Amino acid sequence: MALRLFNYMTNTPEPPIVSSFDETAIANATNLGSLHDGSVFYPEHYCYNCDARPVHGVVKFFRCSACQVTYCSPACQKEHWPSHRPSCKIFEGYNALALELTGNPRGWKDFLSWISFHYAAFANAAIAAMDLSENPGLHEHFALVVNAVYADRPSDPVQKRFDLKSVTVVDFRRVGHVPGLEHLRNIQNQRSAHSIAHQRNRIIGHVTIAVHGDFKGKMLAHTDFFGVDKWVARAKPNPDWAEQLFKYVVQGKKMKP
Repeated sequence: MALRLFNYMTNTPEPPIVSSFDETAIANATNLGSLHDGSVFYPEHYCYNCDARPVHGVVKFFRCSACQVTYCSPACQKEHWPSHRPSCKIFEGYNALALELTGNPRGWKDFLSWISFHYAAFANAAIAAMDLSENPGLHEHFALVVNAVYADRPSDPVQKRFDLKSVTVVDFRRVGHVPGLEHLRNIQNQRSAHSIAHQRNRIIGHVTIAVHGDFKGKMLAHTDFFGVDKWVARAKPNPDWAEQLFKYVVQGKKMKP
């Protein structure tokens, strides 16, 4: 089985393959390295309503059971509900559909847990793939797209219950290129509002990650974003960043700061 990196700087519906990696070799590799020359970026929890973070004294975050976004308090979750509701309702539908397709009542939640476990690896892959030091502003209209397949291995650790197949970066303005477009548009609206409201935190922009899960032939998408500052934007990719990403995910290893 080949793991694939696609060329995103193209205007074709199916980007050409840049590199392929043998899954067996990736699974047996021992040298897990960095994806770029900067420090490992580790996205932190924050309140989706008021932007409170651990540095502000928040000890425990509350998580929405349907879509896993975090809040510093039940009050903030309630206040944010009108703007959060569209995305959350989409995920409730995904949860029901994943159960119908797989027969696994935890299929969708396992997908969210798999994403959460590997999120730092995906975030650092996005930083490397976009190479903002050479492509300033690319993050405004492009997203890292991760394609995975439901593995139907419920007894495996959650970090191995989906198989990573490919990764690319696409222009999300192109209708039809990215599944889950409706949710992606909702995320873009949230991202714009977040950027305007929280420039005081020295965030210069947001990078979008879309993870597509193939559930028995039906594609379900989870899309999120994280803020980057000027130091993160200066990071230069290591030539083998995609290979390193595959190593972390295939081996079920968590990328740590």
